[in-house]
Amino acid sequence: MNIVVCVKAIPYIEERVKIDRSGKDIVKAGLKFKINDSDENALEEALILKEKYGGTVTVISLCSDRELTYAEQVVWECYAKGADQAILVCDKIFENPDPYITSKTLAEALRSVKYDLILTGCQAIDDSYMQIGPMIAEILGLPYTTLAVKIQVLDNGRILVHRELEEGYRQAVEIKLPALITVQTGINLPRYAALIKVIAAKKKPLRKITAQELKLDVEMINSWRNIFIEEMYIPKAERAAQIITGSPEEAATKLALIISNTLKSG
Repeated sequence: MNIVVCVKAIPYIEERVKIDRSGKDIVKAGLKFKINDSDENALEEALILKEKYGGTVTVISLCSDRELTYAEQVVWECYAKGADQAILVCDKIFENPDPYITSKTLAEALRSVKYDLILTGCQAIDDSYMQIGPMIAEILGLPYTTLAVKIQVLDNGRILVHRELEEGYRQAVEIKLPALITVQTGINLPRYAALIKVIAAKKKPLRKITAQELKLDVEMINSWRNIFIEEMYIPKAERAAQIITGSPEEAATKLALIISNTLKSG
């Protein structure tokens, strides 16, 4: 089974970020980057399927020239975990792409790749769009399902997917290969990539595809854009938390007084 996994490089959420001069992006210099959480689960699921049924795992990612270093770090980590091939769609015109630009570009790159199954994370934790997987599937004309928490390969060229719904419910969906599945965090426990393997991975081949190779240009990319970032800012903390101590009776009295004073002051 040949599996392609779409991965994205994201900053560690523990990092303190700053807004750049444009006010439309964060300052990425000096930040540490890693594989997006659910993308890492998707990669682990692909590796599990490869170990069980054979085949290959290819990772693919989209980045701008300025983000190449971060994307390469993620690809090396994927190699260290067990990926067989890697593709980076990299060009300066992919600066701050919206979901459709990302999906359309990745779909065009995937047309030249042999696959039985495409796995993506269910959402990126930096923008939370949750659109990339379904858009790629629609563009390529593939059957798809989302929020997978269990994947079972059947004997008839089909896959049974257990997907997470609201309020703890689950739904079993059977789809025919080739197909695309978005993976939920918690479906598995991603393996650890040892540092020595990450270093060794830097010697492995990395196929880079430019916009020109995909026959894309700035005008075409901009014609696809539907979402524009007008402003990015860090919310200001306007109020401080107040801890109320004492017995339940004392705490209730203090809370009533605080509410009363707040109402009086407007």
